[in-house]
Amino acid sequence: MSRFMTNAETFKLFEQIDELKESGDLPDEVLNREIAAIHSNIVERLSFLVYSNCKMYRKFPNYEDLVQEGYIGLLRAVRKFDRNLFPNFFVYSERWIRHSVKRAASRFDIVYNPNKTRVVYAEPSEIGKEEEVDSTPEDTFFEKEKSSRIEEVLNDFPVRDREIVKRIFGLCEFDQQTLREIGPLFDLTHERIRQIKNKVISKLRKNESLNELY
Repeated sequence: MSRFMTNAETFKLFEQIDELKESGDLPDEVLNREIAAIHSNIVERLSFLVYSNCKMYRKFPNYEDLVQEGYIGLLRAVRKFDRNLFPNFFVYSERWIRHSVKRAASRFDIVYNPNKTRVVYAEPSEIGKEEEVDSTPEDTFFEKEKSSRIEEVLNDFPVRDREIVKRIFGLCEFDQQTLREIGPLFDLTHERIRQIKNKVISKLRKNESLNELY
């Protein structure tokens, strides 16, 4: 297995993904394959995040099943992470890992007593197939809440800038687009679109209500 990565190294890979998307040079099939490879690399090299968030369940008989759920949470975090909105992937990913593990643990009716060295559990009547990495009701609520708070911040910007940022992040009625795709729509250069994006992102990062979601 490849060596573990630091948060800074992980962030560089997300930058690489954004650069691939913004370049517009690759066919969709090739682009998706490249992104999937980077995602897999991140998950493989951040396995320690999964194990560190599963350690309280290490005496549970189905511990390895919970670890797999942790990996599902990590992959969900990798796919949803936006480096422009949150600067620390490690902190961001822990939310998704813990959520996946706790949800899986609840299916086993786990009761954990931190004052004892064992986990008391009741066998489930039936455990279904492993869930795919799809959105859960909690995920959907989180994304809607995040979009709502982003829109509140965007209200302070001109209409044009709001639409540009919505297109960049795929908010509201817009699909996510690259800077090169957006530029011609507003008769603006690629660099000018980037400046608008950075200006809005700077304000988003200072927004406490948005940061609370992470």
